[in-house]
Amino acid sequence: MPIEPRRVDFSTGQPVEIVRKGQRINGLMAQRVPRGLTFGVKFGNNPVILGYSGKGTWTFGPDTALADVTEGVEIHPTAPAPGQSVDFTVSYGV
Repeated sequence: MPIEPRRVDFSTGQPVEIVRKGQRINGLMAQRVPRGLTFGVKFGNNPVILGYSGKGTWTFGPDTALADVTEGVEIHPTAPAPGQSVDFTVSYGV
């Protein structure tokens, strides 16, 4: 299971795709979140889940529907934060 670090820059306040549609994701973890920075996460075509401000972990088991783990993931900053970023770790399936 490959693991990849991803840094999301919050300078523009625009959503950032961190897992492309078609890639199978097993898990996602926010490793480093600056104090006071909030963001949302969008899994596939589901609504954005807003309000994360700390280290969140999302894990998908082997019984999770393929459509739910291959639709991509976006991070949605709640506001522009020049010079700020969040570090994520993405775990991919094979």
